[in-house]
Amino acid sequence: MRAGILDGKRGRYGGYRLRREPRCITLGEIVRVVRALEVEIESFNPDTASPLAYEVVWPAWKKVQDDLMAQLNNLTIGDLCQGVVEGAPDQTARQPAAV
Repeated sequence: MRAGILDGKRGRYGGYRLRREPRCITLGEIVRVVRALEVEIESFNPDTASPLAYEVVWPAWKKVQDDLMAQLNNLTIGDLCQGVVEGAPDQTARQPAAV
């Protein structure tokens, strides 16, 4: 499938599975695939945008996006799965709710 992230199988026992090991797929890759699939609702046109939006807001937003993508490029699906396992609450210590 797209970007070599998933394999798809049709039919009764079909579904999706990762094409590569979770530790080899970054969230940055996933975000780029999703972004490519999305249609921009409003294009940014400097001819119609306000000067404040064009000169202040857009550059600040672009920097935030670049910083976020840099972090996502270093975080894998495997990292997320490991975090869930390590951060899972101890089920044996749970007390039933009072009735």
